[in-house]
Amino acid sequence: MSPNTLLVTEPGTGLAVGRTLCEAGHRVHRCHTVMAACDALESEESDLLLVDLSLSELGTAAVLRTLRARTSAAIVLIDSGGYADLSVLLAAGADDFLSKPFSPAQLRARVCVALAERNRRRAEVIGAGGLRLDARRRQVWLDGRLLRLSRLEFDLLFCLAKRVGEVVSRGELAMVVWPESKSNVNHTLDVHLSGLRRKLGDNAARPHYVHTVRGVGFRFAPAVDSTPDSAAFA
Repeated sequence: MSPNTLLVTEPGTGLAVGRTLCEAGHRVHRCHTVMAACDALESEESDLLLVDLSLSELGTAAVLRTLRARTSAAIVLIDSGGYADLSVLLAAGADDFLSKPFSPAQLRARVCVALAERNRRRAEVIGAGGLRLDARRRQVWLDGRLLRLSRLEFDLLFCLAKRVGEVVSRGELAMVVWPESKSNVNHTLDVHLSGLRRKLGDNAARPHYVHTVRGVGFRFAPAVDSTPDSAAFA
């Protein structure tokens, strides 16, 4: 299947880059603002985002976090040399960057690597309802907002979410989170699950994500609401 690519650049660069990607078999959609890209991601999932840093209206790291919260696509940045610390952007959610000027061959190579990495980690991303869990980054987003979970809360949620719809016993959860413990961990488990549910916005009477199966364990079940290569891009 052809990669679905969202190109977020100024019009001049966008035409040249878009042409190269189309020739490489991509289905390309162009946006000229970050907000337009966010709207596009609401209607259709992309495999790859190419984002021109010169368009970052909100502050670049904030833009990356906003985009990353909305998509598990590979994000490759196009840099004109004006951003001082690209490591900050990689930490904020970018996968790679291209510095202008770059050739079509360089573009294709970077995109190929980014897509391969995206496909590798796809199995590590769980999406259900408004929740998205990235096991590799150990991050969880709820309705586009990054949740601050403790290590134990994340481990409990991951254990439940990767078996969506199944009942997971208290013993199984305890073995995953506290494999060396020989003491009774029921109270500790309840405390951490209570904190997790609070951060998920779950109501004890009508839970949206983590359901108690009395006498057995817990179930994660989200409720349902109805060009030539010698050329360079400069």
